[in-house]
Amino acid sequence: MVELGKVHNTYGVQLSQLHSFGDVLTESVRRNIPLKWTEEHTKAWQWFWKIVVDLFSRGMLEHIEEKKELEDLKRERVENETTKTDEKTDSTTDVDEAADEEFIFDLKGRYTHSRLGDHESQADKKSDEDEQ
Repeated sequence: MVELGKVHNTYGVQLSQLHSFGDVLTESVRRNIPLKWTEEHTKAWQWFWKIVVDLFSRGMLEHIEEKKELEDLKRERVENETTKTDEKTDSTTDVDEAADEEFIFDLKGRYTHSRLGDHESQADKKSDEDEQ
């Protein structure tokens, strides 16, 4: 669920939307269940949705943090690259965009591995398969 929260964050889902969706989901289940809906059903669905929101929220916040760290690393690398001067002409060198993207991809992979041990996220596996 945490990983799913990360993915939903890339879609632009906000935490407040999770609460609204939970209310709508619970009401839809209530209307379509063949049994008589009781207060216990309501409490059970509220309990279930609280767990979903907690896990999704954790994933969404982790994704925001990871994205910020990657942007900081990218900015730091760009600053380092642009301040290097060419020894012959004493002029600032341009940053190679392809190398920059490759660097960020490599950093993301190392960051993911350091946070999750030796396990890759599903998105990283998909990216690796697409590259091959």
